[in-house]
Amino acid sequence: MKTAMINIKIDKAVKEEAQKLAAELGFSLSALVTASLKQFVRTR
Repeated sequence: MKTAMINIKIDKAVKEEAQKLAAELGFSLSALVTASLKQFVRTR
């Protein structure tokens, strides 16, 4: 799988909370964003 980098702007507090919750589940924030985008594409 080839990868691509994306840059997004998001509220700092949202990013920090999302990173914290992702880490508690054993995931990186990148993995969660990737999973979310894949689901978006599948269900569009």
